[in-house]
Amino acid sequence: MYQKINFNSDWVFHDGEIPVMRPKLKGPVYMQAKTERFRIGPASVHFNDSPDDYDRKGNCELNPLKFENVTLPHDYIINQEMSRDNNNATGFFDYHSAWYRKHLKAEELAGHSRYVLYFEGATANTEVYFNGILLHVNRGGYAPFEVDISDLICFYGENIIAVHTVPQTNSDGWWYEGAGIFRNVWLEIHDELSIDRYGIYVAPSALNGTRTWNVPCQVSVRNDSYEKKTATVKAEIIGADGIAIAEMNGSICVDARTVSDITLTETVQDPLLWSIESPNLYTARVEISWDGEKSEACDATFGFRTIEFNGDKGFLLNGERVPLNGVCGHGDFAFTGKAVPENIVRYKARMVKEMGANAYRCSHYPQSEEMMDEFDRIGVLVMAETRWFLSANAEMEQLRTLIKRDRNHPCVIMWSAGNEEQYFMLERGRRILRAMKAEILKLDKTRPVMVANDKTPDKSAVYDDSDIIGINYNLDIYDVLRQSYPNKAFVSTECCATGTTRSWYYPDSEENGYISAYDHDTNYWFCSREKTWKTLSAKPWICGGFQWIAFEHRGETVWPRICSQSGAIDLFLQKKDAFYQNR
Repeated sequence: MYQKINFNSDWVFHDGEIPVMRPKLKGPVYMQAKTERFRIGPASVHFNDSPDDYDRKGNCELNPLKFENVTLPHDYIINQEMSRDNNNATGFFDYHSAWYRKHLKAEELAGHSRYVLYFEGATANTEVYFNGILLHVNRGGYAPFEVDISDLICFYGENIIAVHTVPQTNSDGWWYEGAGIFRNVWLEIHDELSIDRYGIYVAPSALNGTRTWNVPCQVSVRNDSYEKKTATVKAEIIGADGIAIAEMNGSICVDARTVSDITLTETVQDPLLWSIESPNLYTARVEISWDGEKSEACDATFGFRTIEFNGDKGFLLNGERVPLNGVCGHGDFAFTGKAVPENIVRYKARMVKEMGANAYRCSHYPQSEEMMDEFDRIGVLVMAETRWFLSANAEMEQLRTLIKRDRNHPCVIMWSAGNEEQYFMLERGRRILRAMKAEILKLDKTRPVMVANDKTPDKSAVYDDSDIIGINYNLDIYDVLRQSYPNKAFVSTECCATGTTRSWYYPDSEENGYISAYDHDTNYWFCSREKTWKTLSAKPWICGGFQWIAFEHRGETVWPRICSQSGAIDLFLQKKDAFYQNR
């Protein structure tokens, strides 16, 4: 039976690197060249990580280092004093390594086949050790990842999870990044057959207007046993009232140690549509069973809605034109950095809606699962964006993870493969986009693929392969590009970026870091909200735009300011004049 255990509590943390002496003799070098590679230092099972040795018993060496108890999510960079000697883009903070450790007694968990640690998000270059064994190196600071500990877990002793966070000198981004295990961690337990990670995909399509819908439900069944297994698969489509409106059944034979897909299909009459005003959601409840008595069940939320990016009419939702009055957003929060509590995530999403925005751009990386769920619930359209514009193995795996994680969300209306890349102007960039787009279409054919380009868009090499013409700023280039792409819809993927200080109605004060609260042009590039929206609204083939930015975020600033001031909502979630102007 499937279990999902919250793994956020009872971690210990050391801020900073922990030096480890290199052995002088062959013995320890030989022993650390085996499966358990780390028998010395903080990755080792034997390392003393006690925050307080006062009551320590046994022969363990006393620990001179400072460990403290922490609960995840956790960002250790945010606790520092800022210094103007540090990089302004990343928030004037010092970025450095740290260690997390957690002890796990697993006797009560015995009897299953697969044990997985699921990290929703952690610093790029995070190393995960289990019982002294390096199991995973995370190269993406925003994409979730899993670590399979099935073969290594000890049920009748203590297990040690050690996590080494190593922020990159060459950053993941040009904004405040924080560091640490800044999203949830889960321990997931499965039997020999299970529903794979993101293993339910529901992609309804309207057959007759929006009355009759075809509902294919793809289920990925994973077999972790060493023999072929046959699974019976049942899927129910359940409304918000708890009543099932469709049921699908099938069976699939899965070879040993593989994952196989089965697609069940049914039609549904007159479902409640998901829209901005009425964000109706449904649940696909999938159960697999085998050997007559074993089973696993999992839910996936989705919605019925149609989307179209029309070269003449702009964006259509359920057949009706909907101008995208959108905002961009980063995922941090003033007091907690990248480790944002779930209630704050929900509050931020609802502030976007309250401001009158109907769309949100995940700039420039996958954002939290709680944020995506909330946008589904309240009816906000989303541009989902991957972090790296690159077709190398690790970056493509992050892209696949984003698509599979978020493709059931009715709020997601387009996939962005990259932002403001110099390679958008080069033939090499075109080849990268074609490879990324092909990978996306393997996993989801229901949404357009595009890029957000600010680099001389009239000379772009990627627009031929982009389903939508996405432009950052450059308000004077739209008509020129329209001549080259008369059949494609356009969207302002980023605009405005007008810095203001809440309630400051005087000339700008460089000494204090204050900027006039009145709407204004910063320069020819960062135009006022009024001018931008008048320009975008004048042409029906422009779908709308995403204003920079919903919330002030740390980084991208100039001393003595501690944050970017382009937000319509300030760093402390107070509504600025721009909030009311937007509304």
